[in-house]
Amino acid sequence: MANPTWPDSLPPPLVSGAAVSPSFDNVLETSMETGAPKSRRRCSRVPKKLVLSLSLSSDQIATLDYFREVVLLEVSPFDWVNPVTGDVATYVFVNPRPSHTPDDTQEDVWTSAINLREWL
Repeated sequence: MANPTWPDSLPPPLVSGAAVSPSFDNVLETSMETGAPKSRRRCSRVPKKLVLSLSLSSDQIATLDYFREVVLLEVSPFDWVNPVTGDVATYVFVNPRPSHTPDDTQEDVWTSAINLREWL
C-alpha cells in the first residue's frame, strides 16, 4: 500500500527558520588503553530531522491537523518533496507536535512549526 502524500492544499514551507540536521550523532568513539580513541559508524545512514515553518490560514491548520491525526494516525509515514533537495522522500511527524502562532500583521494567518524525520 502506498504512503499518503502531503496535502496539495497546504503551501510549501517558509525558507526562514527552516533547519535540516542529522537526527543523531552517527559516530561512536571508544577509548583505548593507549593511543588515540577508535571511531566507527553506528549505522550506514542517519535520517535527517527537519524543523519547518508554514504560513497557514485557519482552514489550512484544520487540514494539517486532520492529515496528521486522522489520515496518519499521528505516527504513519507520508511522502512529500524534500524542501531542500526537491526529491520525493518519506517522513513522519515527531515531537513536539505542530504549534500555531498568530501572525500579528495579517488577519487569519498563522505561522505553524512542524518537526519531521526522514523515514528510512
